[in-house]
Amino acid sequence: LGLVFENLLAELDPNLEENTIKSIRKQTGSYYTPRKVIFEMVNDSLKLYLSKFISEKHAEIPNIKSKVNNLVYNNSVSDNDLNFENAVVDGLDQYKVLDPACGSGAFPMGMLHRMVDLLKLVDHNNEKWVEMKLKNVDRVQRPEFQKVLTSHLDDYGRKLGIIRDSIYGIDIQPLAVQITKLRFFISLLIDQKTEKGITPMPNIETKIICANSLNNIQTDLFSYDIIDKLIDARTRYYQPDISHQERVTIANDIVDYLNDVFPKFAFQITGKQTPGSNKELIRAWFTHGTIAAPFFNMDFFYPELIESGGFDCIIGNPPYGGTKISDEIRIALDIESKDPYGAFIARFLNSYNQTTPLKHGGVLAFIVSDTFMTIKTHLNLRKHVMQNYVHKMLRVHPDTFNATVNTVVMIAERNTKKDFDENHICLMADLTNISIHDNYDHFVDILNQTKGVDFEGTEPLQSISNSEYAIYYYPQALIKTNSNLPFFVASPKLFALMNDSSKDLKKENKEIGGKAVTVRKISMNGKEIEVVKLGDIADVKVGLQTGDNNAYLFQNPEARGTYRSIEDYKDFLLSETDLDKIRSDNSLRLSVIENGISKDNPQSERYFGGRYIIPYDKGGETDAKGGWMSNYYVPTNYFIDWSEWAISRMKSLTTNEKKNTKINENSNKIASRFQNSFFYFLNSYSLSYTGKYAPNLKLSSSSVFDVGGSSIFCDININLLPIFCSKIIKYFAKSILDHTVNFQIEEVKDLIFMNFYHKNLEDLFNIIIKAQKSNPRYDYASHEQIEIDKLVYEAYGLNAADIEEIENWYARRYPRLSAAQKANLRALGKSDDYLELYGLK
Repeated sequence: LGLVFENLLAELDPNLEENTIKSIRKQTGSYYTPRKVIFEMVNDSLKLYLSKFISEKHAEIPNIKSKVNNLVYNNSVSDNDLNFENAVVDGLDQYKVLDPACGSGAFPMGMLHRMVDLLKLVDHNNEKWVEMKLKNVDRVQRPEFQKVLTSHLDDYGRKLGIIRDSIYGIDIQPLAVQITKLRFFISLLIDQKTEKGITPMPNIETKIICANSLNNIQTDLFSYDIIDKLIDARTRYYQPDISHQERVTIANDIVDYLNDVFPKFAFQITGKQTPGSNKELIRAWFTHGTIAAPFFNMDFFYPELIESGGFDCIIGNPPYGGTKISDEIRIALDIESKDPYGAFIARFLNSYNQTTPLKHGGVLAFIVSDTFMTIKTHLNLRKHVMQNYVHKMLRVHPDTFNATVNTVVMIAERNTKKDFDENHICLMADLTNISIHDNYDHFVDILNQTKGVDFEGTEPLQSISNSEYAIYYYPQALIKTNSNLPFFVASPKLFALMNDSSKDLKKENKEIGGKAVTVRKISMNGKEIEVVKLGDIADVKVGLQTGDNNAYLFQNPEARGTYRSIEDYKDFLLSETDLDKIRSDNSLRLSVIENGISKDNPQSERYFGGRYIIPYDKGGETDAKGGWMSNYYVPTNYFIDWSEWAISRMKSLTTNEKKNTKINENSNKIASRFQNSFFYFLNSYSLSYTGKYAPNLKLSSSSVFDVGGSSIFCDININLLPIFCSKIIKYFAKSILDHTVNFQIEEVKDLIFMNFYHKNLEDLFNIIIKAQKSNPRYDYASHEQIEIDKLVYEAYGLNAADIEEIENWYARRYPRLSAAQKANLRALGKSDDYLELYGLK
């Protein structure tokens, strides 16, 4: 009801204020997509479509792109430009757009209103549009349809033609489909002259359908003989002047056709094969839309699109979370992740040699989770997208769509040709700090900077990067110079340091720390920089999963968690001397790993006076409010029972026993995972890779480590910590390798590192460690870290502009932490301008 109320008001006033809609949503509990964002996505889609359509069909018109830009973005048309106006009407007449997860119809309605607006600008009297709409109507029906188009307000005729011929919608929820249809009815109703009664809603059951748009199925070639009959039957079924009996007869024919083509329709819904049920369920789906078709096939659901080759635009806000897609769909789409939003992208924007409902040159405009842009589990999806043309990706504030994940507005163009324009420019923007609800006008101002960009102009496009937002322009082909194909929102110049794939990349094989590694040589500001991947010079290992933390773990009282307090068990903690004994004797170390510590057998080499609890590296917490990050020396807050009893239980406890129930007789797995146990009790760095501020690195306890506090083992003669804890490493980690909160181990291995030693770095590191041992929350960021960052920046060959880019990114990415660190500097009487602190101003 809240949605219906909101929709009704929106239709009565298409220019309804965002704050008014927000108030309605708050009072009714309904969800909405900000109309401004919808409006700009619709505009971008129409701009790309009309520019291409008019260039191909009306090439004689001069300055097509600038005219389309003025029309779409500025609502401006030159006087007496009749050829252009006719071309726009022609283009809108042939336009086909689909929202494959239409929900309550926000995007179809946004497209409807914008197309009406454009028609008003190029066809004031509605004469050209009516003429276009009558061309394909049967001569017998033409007078009656002309009467319908012209008997109400002009906008009624415009909307009716668009709803009938241009806009399509699919949703798996029957109620969503009904709400979308209701919105269309309301939209038509308000432009009717109702003195003589209400003109019935046109039948749009074949345009707004209930189906699973992700599950594309193919039929045998013989089925296509039915398509002409199906088109004819559907056309006759929706004629307004046929009798009820004729409609029933035609419906029977349509059901028969679909029953022949989709013999497993009922089985896919019910899981049963009951005689006669297939026809009845198809009838219920076609005539009432009360159930969802378990699949989608464009040729039979929308046969009128076969000749045109598909849709000109796919637009919408597909689901981000919820039910994962099936392996069958995932495999069919050739993607790795089971996230539904990724499947929607792949469904319509797959590789050039895959058929999709989006035609060549068609536009995809989606709001989706932004995680697919960098993480490795979406690499296959990015491979598909990279064969198409990416025009825009705008990362926006989390509250923009009231989502639990960060979102991105993406605009891309389908490419079905093997050839690719390597000069194609894409726009990547970071607007994540600007709330559309708290600062609407400012959000709109920044958003306006991303629209109507002339990528082919004579003036070079200038990127913008400050502490609040950033807009970058770079050739899409640049993405291919990194094997992970990240859709990065960062400096294209600095991205050169991530180059591991370009044909002209300089490489050299060297030995570092006893390992043969590939060194990449990158030119940066006239200096040749030698970089390696961290995984080439170090072992990065995930740790133990106990399978039952509450049974084994202890914690300091102030730490986050609900494990037993170590205060009650301090007498059972191994001393540092005990731990050194284990570390220094490899035979004893392996025996302790395998069998645990003896609690009551003094004769055992694994007996330590009854002590059996050891430190357990389990990640670290950052204090953003205080401007402090968990790096360098931060003793663990967690401890683990490593007694013989604990090890025996970990190695034998099954998932069924832990839950005290039989889950599955055939999958009674061990609950724990002893991952990389050979590396326990070795010197290492402890890695925290999960969380907003991760990855963080500190000296480990050289004991046992878990998944959240995995470890890095390195034999080279340099200290990784100062380099790893510098801002430049954080920049490449979180802007390019994985910008999400779950930085994965495989991504840690891809971090770029320089094999360099600087005595000052080691000295600064030692000062930090000494200070942290006496003051665990020592503010190293206001002191030694400044000089460390400066030295690392210099080593990587960066100039002042490059450094400013990273500092601006850091302030955007971590606004709370950055503000606290700058406040700490000011409290010490220092400048909060880092370039000044680095001596660059």
